[in-house]
Amino acid sequence: GACYGTLNNCVLTGNSATTYGGGACYGTLNNCVLTGNSSATYGGGASRATLNNCTLTGNSAAVGGGGDQASTRMNCIIYFNAAPAGANYYDSPLLGTGSLDYCCTTPLYTSGVGNISLDPELASASHLSANSPCRGAGSATYATGTDFDGEAWANPPSIGCDEYHPGAVTGPLAVAIAADYTNVAAGYPVAVTARIDGRTTTSEWDLGGGIVLSNQPYAIQAWTVPGDYPVILRAWNESLPGGVSATVTVHVVTAPVHYVAPGSTNPVPPYLSWATAATNLQDAVNALDADTVPGTWVLATNGAYAPVTVTRPAFLRSVNGPDFTTINGGGVASCAVLTNGAGLSGFTLTNGYTSYGGGGAQCASANTWVTNCVITGNFAYRAGGGAFWGTLDYCTLTGNRASGGGWRLGGGGAQGSILNHCTLSYNTALMGGESWRRGGGGAADAFLNDCTLSGNSVTNTMATAGTGGGASFSVLNRCTVKDHVFTQWPVNGAGVYASTLNECTLYVNEADMIQGVGGLGGGAYACTLDHCTLYWCNALDGGGAYASTLNHCTLTNCSSLSSGGSGAAEGSTL
Repeated sequence: GACYGTLNNCVLTGNSATTYGGGACYGTLNNCVLTGNSSATYGGGASRATLNNCTLTGNSAAVGGGGDQASTRMNCIIYFNAAPAGANYYDSPLLGTGSLDYCCTTPLYTSGVGNISLDPELASASHLSANSPCRGAGSATYATGTDFDGEAWANPPSIGCDEYHPGAVTGPLAVAIAADYTNVAAGYPVAVTARIDGRTTTSEWDLGGGIVLSNQPYAIQAWTVPGDYPVILRAWNESLPGGVSATVTVHVVTAPVHYVAPGSTNPVPPYLSWATAATNLQDAVNALDADTVPGTWVLATNGAYAPVTVTRPAFLRSVNGPDFTTINGGGVASCAVLTNGAGLSGFTLTNGYTSYGGGGAQCASANTWVTNCVITGNFAYRAGGGAFWGTLDYCTLTGNRASGGGWRLGGGGAQGSILNHCTLSYNTALMGGESWRRGGGGAADAFLNDCTLSGNSVTNTMATAGTGGGASFSVLNRCTVKDHVFTQWPVNGAGVYASTLNECTLYVNEADMIQGVGGLGGGAYACTLDHCTLYWCNALDGGGAYASTLNHCTLTNCSSLSSGGSGAAEGSTL
């Protein structure tokens, strides 16, 4: 959208970037709206910019910082954005660390002043509602010029691009609804976006069945009972007390099931019964056409299957789970390639290979799903030996490898993924001779919630230090990291590297001294840790943590081989 320069009172929407900052990169933005922008890596809305009184919503990034990456943000609303790592904002000691002051975002930023994490209650993507907690919550130090509508800032000003002036919220209104699907299977979630032009006091969704949401520009709803559901969006202002509205009808149906059985003797497309089941997954998937209802199932019985590519929002599910149902990449292909909202559940993915990313599961975005799967023994030349992008729930990733070649990435287990309640063990990232590769034996550029990481490693064949045996460049919430790392050369951050950790436990992580050179930060290197526990970690220097910020943390029985800190050393802040 924009690079360098200064923008005042502008709208940046529908822009994209292959690297950093879909909406804006560098430069200064005052009183601007950034919505619906995207990046193939970091900073869907903005990257490395100076943002004053801006509102960033509905932006996305394929790796980190759906709203923003590494900008200086003052008086900004950064909410309702999407990315695997850091949906709203993403900072990294190596990729760049920004700041937030007097901003409204979630999760609550751990430094800075005046920040809040309450729902901003936006009447539209740009305008505050009468009840918004952002009203009067900004700092006059950062407010410049006029608000987005050309009106004067109050003292103190509001957070975001809009100042709410009672009595002046007038003029014409136009509303419309953007829905990602209007014909879906029961239980399939539908995302809707409010398109509201004009000054707005309040808005409301009526999603049917008594579900009403106020002042939410974005909503997601799934209906479990077939039928037609009118989705109604209403908006009001002081000129239009009766409001204006728009309606979209979502048709919810019982979708057909397509069956797969390796021993089927009478395969007949579209495979709508066990008697006419397909013999392989790809045939059943190919039977799905452009009119396939999102949420359609492909159901497979026990057996070993060849790799599959799914390009429609359908769910592939096994009857009896991963112990009985396998997809084997044959050492030549990714086991599963998923795009456009596809999902996979109950398979073992093994022996996959790709020169790209995702030897086990190669996903197009976070909006693809892998649940209850075992991902083991896969290899990726560039990134994500087990999984590349995608959202993984209740999965086990073990014994996968990534070489970090080409893109200089990593993530032996997963790269760029959202992982919920997953176990990552004995995965490896190969660093080679370039210290700037991403590392992350377990995961890199990932967002991990309630996960366990153990025995993962970074293998480095040159004298430069590897990075992040457990995870690197990631966000970890309520995770346990136990990664005892032995390599030919040392590792910085045997547990985690250049990451943010909340309520995590790190123990028995060792940045070993190999070939006479010592690693730094047994538990963590260049990380921010909040309410974490570190024990039995050791390194040449900074047994627990090195060059990190620790807030409300406990360090026990950590050791250092040098005269540096046994618990936290050089550059660390406690």
